Parts: sequence; C-alpha cells; structure tokens
Amino acid sequence: MPFDPPTGDAFLRVEHVSKSFGGVRALDDVGFEVAAGTVHAVMGENGAGKSTLMKILAAVHPHGSYEGRFLLDGRECRFARVLDAEAAGIVMIPQELAVVSELSVAENMFLNAWPGRRGLIDWEGLHDATRRALDDLGLDVAFDAKMKTLSAAQQQMVLIAKALAKNVRLLVLDEPTSSLSVTESDRLFDRLDRLRARGITALYISHKIDEVMAVADAATVLRDGCFVATRQREDLTAGDLVSLMVGRSIEQMYPRVERTPGAVALSVEGLTTHPPHVPETPDTAVLRDIDLAIRHGEILGLYGLVGAGRTELLTTLFGAWPGPVRFRSYAVDGRPVVPTSPAVMMGHGLGLLTEDRKRSGILPGKDIRSNLTLASLDKVSHGLLTSEALEWRRTEGYVRDLAIKTPSVATAIDDLSGGNQQKVLIGRWLSAESRILLLDDPTRGVDVGAKVEIFHLLNRLAGEGAAVCFVTSELPEVLGIADRILVMHEGRIVAELDWREATEESVMRHAAGQGAHRAEGVAP
Repeated sequence: MPFDPPTGDAFLRVEHVSKSFGGVRALDDVGFEVAAGTVHAVMGENGAGKSTLMKILAAVHPHGSYEGRFLLDGRECRFARVLDAEAAGIVMIPQELAVVSELSVAENMFLNAWPGRRGLIDWEGLHDATRRALDDLGLDVAFDAKMKTLSAAQQQMVLIAKALAKNVRLLVLDEPTSSLSVTESDRLFDRLDRLRARGITALYISHKIDEVMAVADAATVLRDGCFVATRQREDLTAGDLVSLMVGRSIEQMYPRVERTPGAVALSVEGLTTHPPHVPETPDTAVLRDIDLAIRHGEILGLYGLVGAGRTELLTTLFGAWPGPVRFRSYAVDGRPVVPTSPAVMMGHGLGLLTEDRKRSGILPGKDIRSNLTLASLDKVSHGLLTSEALEWRRTEGYVRDLAIKTPSVATAIDDLSGGNQQKVLIGRWLSAESRILLLDDPTRGVDVGAKVEIFHLLNRLAGEGAAVCFVTSELPEVLGIADRILVMHEGRIVAELDWREATEESVMRHAAGQGAHRAEGVAP
C-alpha cells in the first residue's frame, strides 16, 4: 500500500523502502512520515518488518543493502555504518540491551570514546561527563556502579542517557518495556515526556497496545512487510490498532468460552515459603498462607503487580522453589503429594512454562524436535536409547496440532517467532502428557496474532479437560480469558473473582492492596 502524500513538515520521511533476505521480502515499498518532537509508535505482528526498518534507519543495514530512501530534516541519509547514523543523531536501543556488565556505568556510557590523551584515560573527565548525562535525565544511579548491579530498567535508562550524550535527534526504542515492571515502565514514559518536551523524536516499537495508547502521539502499522496506515493518537482506538495489525476486531482477541469446570486437579492449603539460607520469620516469607484450587476443565488466571509472588507460586507448585516450603495440605487429583522436585511433580502430571523462554525455556541452537520432546524422552525411547523416528513422528504431530509455523521440525528453535517458540514449549508439556499446566506469562514478547492463537489453544486444552493456571502482566488478558481470577499482593492471595464480576478497577484495587482481602484460612 503506498504511503501518504508528503506534508512538507516531516522530521523523518521514509520513501519506498524495500528490503529482502535470501529472496524473502521483509519490507515492500514502505513509506510514512514522523513529526519532530513526537513519540511515534511502529506496530505490527512478528514478521511485519518493524525491526528491519529500524535497523535500516540505524545503519545496521547500511545504505545500498535496501531499496528506497529516508530523509532526516529534508536531507537524504546514506549511512555506511552505525557510527554514521549516530553522528547524524539517530541512536537505536535494541530489545536485548548491549552493555558490558563488568564495566562501570561511566565506562559503558562512553565505551570506545573514553576521554584522555596519549593512551591515558581522563577518569575525572569521564566521571564528570557521566554525572552530567545522568543528572540531565534525572537518573539516580552511581557512576562507578558496575552495570551488572543495575536493574534492566536502570540499564536501559543508562543507554538512553548515553544516547542523549551523543546529541541524539531520533531515538529508536525496540520493545523498551519487555523486561520492566509497571513502575519502571511509568518512569520510562516520564522520561519520554521530558525528551519530547526538548524536541527529541522517538520511534517506539511495542506489542503492548495499552502502552502505545498511553505514550504515543501517532502510530504507523506494518503488516507482512507493507505499510498499512498511520494514525494520530486522537483518531485511534485500541480496537483500531488490533484491526489494522491483524485484521481482527479487539473482541476476537479474547475468545470467551463458557464451560463447566470438573474435579479439583490440584489443591493446596497454608502454603508458605522462605528464601534459602535465611531465618524463617513472618518478615522473610515470600509466599504467605496460600490456599488455592485448580480444577480440570478451567482456566485459572493469576494476577498481581511485579513482586506479588506470582512466579514464586508457580515455581513452588512445580517443586522448584530452592528454599523452605511449608503447607497444611498439598494434593493432586485428591492424593497427597510433597513437591520436593520438578521430577516428582512431572510424575504427577504437572508442566511449567517459565516466564523467560530464552533463559529457562528453549534449548538455544537446538532444533524443534529436541526442544519439544525434552520432557517426554521416556515416550520416544526404546530402553536407554532415544528413537529418532519416534521423536520425529511425535514432534511432527504436535507441530501440526498446534499450528506451529516452521518449514521443518529440524529447524532451529531460535529461527522461530516468539509465538511459535511458546507453542513449542507448550507442546513440550503436552508431549509429556501433563494435565495440569502452569503457564507463567505465556504471551510475553509475542505479537497480537500469536496471542490470539495461544488464547484459542488454552481454551481448547481446558475444553479437553486440562487444568490451566496462567500468570499474566496484562489485565485485558486475565479478564478476557480466565474463568476465575486469583489476585496476589505481597505474597498472599487477596481476592478470588469470577470473570463475570471482575473489572479492571476491581482487580487493580486488590492488586494494589486496597481491596477487602479474601478471608484467610478459607479454602477456595
């Protein structure tokens, strides 16, 4: 689809940009404009071409490797390397933060450009320049602290301060809140407001529609490498964004299925945990007197703000908590169980999809087959030897069943989109014949279309009798998909809500500790 006609006052103008990789068209005749001093969102599903376009702007893909052109302040940019783009004021902060963890904040701020003469570093000058850059952004971080001691949000702010120290004019942010808490995200938005007030322009890539609606002045949507539309914030709704990105209405994102839950699959009463190697006191408890029940044939949503104990609860239920675990009762399908290890709980039919698929989910560098059958090697083996033929057949069956988009089960999992990686990991537990699925933020970092596919999959699994308990950081998901919602605050379950009565306001009130807490000691 051709881009809009020029307005004459654009700070950034992209014209007829196309880019191919090995015959695959990643961008096809893309064009749009960005006004100066605005936050401009670039939206689209995985594979829409967002990151490819950003890499062209930042000269990761240099001039000559793509068709078309882009202009900054009316001047065509022909960058041969990233340093050329940075010299022109275009700085990109990728989703995977590029920091040297063992070096200090100051050393990272001016990496490869430390002030000094004749091979001697001017440490005083380096520290003074760092202090000024941090103060300019309102960032309270010690200049001599090692980067590895900073949170992901602080590291990201340091990189933004580093960009500002380079006289940035166009700041490109790729999924900047993917690893941030709600509070940290709010701080980032506040900094973006400050940058906007100073006339700095930002391109903002995100999958989070509510985030874009809150922070962006305008949004451009790409689909399958093509330009779809640019809309100003006042002319845009969340429903519009979904329809533009995936061709579905927002109501279709959360496919509500009415069902009648069956027998209790997993129940626990009085669950309390402490960190390892600390005294067991009420003040050190991570989880506090948790009572819950998960039923076959239902989707139980678990919501809470960062630090509420959601991940810790799933980890404990799966037998993977490293510290002391106390409870009055723990049962699977009515039979008492002691969750001493993941192997024990897998034997009782539990499967855990971890929050961070890259660090603790996928086997990087391995193919889909190896990743999917990891938890079910006993089912693809003859005695002590794994059968490649059984592995292949079993994996192909789940690839078809879960509609995993891949040319072959021999494809490396790293080459799949985030949504398809999540499907492989869910398939891992289905292959292990797990009937109680603990899913920690299963839609984290996946695009809107993949989210819808995962929601349909969860509905199907619940309809087939599985007990599904899922954590999410996004309120619309828990309201749209869960049959029942448990809200956590400071290590406790403080509310239990039926989906019919739950609202964003009621769930957030409980999550913030402002609601009437569920009576303690009463089993759900």
